[in-house]
Amino acid sequence: MSVTVFEMPGLKIKAKVSEGKVNLYPEGKFSPLGKVVTTPINEYFGGERPLKYTDEEIIISGWIPPLPSRAFTRLLKSEITSKMTGKRIPQQVSIAVTGKCPCDCVFCCAKGIITEPEITTKEMKSIIDQAIKMGTHLLTFDGGEPLLRKDIYDIIAYASNTPAHTVMFTNGLYLTKEVAYKLKEAGLNTLQVSIDSPYQEEHDQIRIMPGIFEKATQGIKYAVEAGLITSIFYVARPENSDFKTLYDLLALGKKVGAHEVSIYDIMAIGRWLTHEAETLTDEDRARTITLHKEVNLPGKEGPKVMAFSFLEGVERFGCMGGRKWMHFTPAGDGIPCSYTPLSFGNVRNYSLKEIWKNMQAHPEIKSDCRSCMVQDKEFRKKYIYHIPEGAKLPYPIHKIKEACPV
Repeated sequence: MSVTVFEMPGLKIKAKVSEGKVNLYPEGKFSPLGKVVTTPINEYFGGERPLKYTDEEIIISGWIPPLPSRAFTRLLKSEITSKMTGKRIPQQVSIAVTGKCPCDCVFCCAKGIITEPEITTKEMKSIIDQAIKMGTHLLTFDGGEPLLRKDIYDIIAYASNTPAHTVMFTNGLYLTKEVAYKLKEAGLNTLQVSIDSPYQEEHDQIRIMPGIFEKATQGIKYAVEAGLITSIFYVARPENSDFKTLYDLLALGKKVGAHEVSIYDIMAIGRWLTHEAETLTDEDRARTITLHKEVNLPGKEGPKVMAFSFLEGVERFGCMGGRKWMHFTPAGDGIPCSYTPLSFGNVRNYSLKEIWKNMQAHPEIKSDCRSCMVQDKEFRKKYIYHIPEGAKLPYPIHKIKEACPV
């Protein structure tokens, strides 16, 4: 099958599924420009099986807009603009819609972040509007627990009426059948449900919430039934990234019907700030990358894998923070990603465009491709370690001596 996913005078980009593999093909007199954009994308998911597809639509991952769609067209347009002009676009804008959460996870990355006064519905819609004007194709809502916001369905419905792909995170505690169908009705595209261990007792202990494993896994079933692209969001630690545990996780995903398993590296931030020695080694990351490559081969069955060590490796797209991604805290602070506790301005004082400009001026963000900043020892020495003890987070980056003034 073949579908056109992008078209402009002199350039057409098609997506084809052949022998179970997905690839992009540029055509027309500007096809060399198209290749500059499609080559790295093909190097990432070329050769992978699609998550699902029909004669009209291809879905590669819950993180990537369907092909074709307005959101995927925006993704390609932003990449083309970046290659032609050098101008970066915040392709992903994520918003922590609340700091409230019933769990008390042992490695919570949001611990210590200022959450009040919480962004209002009006302010939330303004962030969405500004992001869309800047070219964003992916809008992500997390927390805290987003389902604790009474206006979450209104927010998602507002976002779903834009040309962007929408993703929401949840711990699954409140993910009833009714909630799953309401999220689908609101227009949500992808739901990420946090599962920290494929083993019930361990997951409940990590979340310090007895019974949450059962509710989250049942919630995944409801989300799939409702028609949402549904993924397990898994924080990989040294002790749970061995192949046996990872394959048990995939077996759990298959059992509950999840379409995908997203594997994210644990970060030494928030409650885990002083646990640098308990983060992933290169060997640990290599296992998640191997799993990604093996599980996503054509002919394989069950959920696909999105390993962020693979996606954000320097050989591919590198660190997204501040380059393709901008995150907002529950109180409106703009930070490069949800793990970087350094503020570049608050939406109550600055526009998104100004906050993004401040990020682009920073010497650590100017480089095109680098490893994750939060995991980088030198970055941590320059910035994270200079945050005063007891300071309110995220800490204004202009107050750190090494930072570029805002």
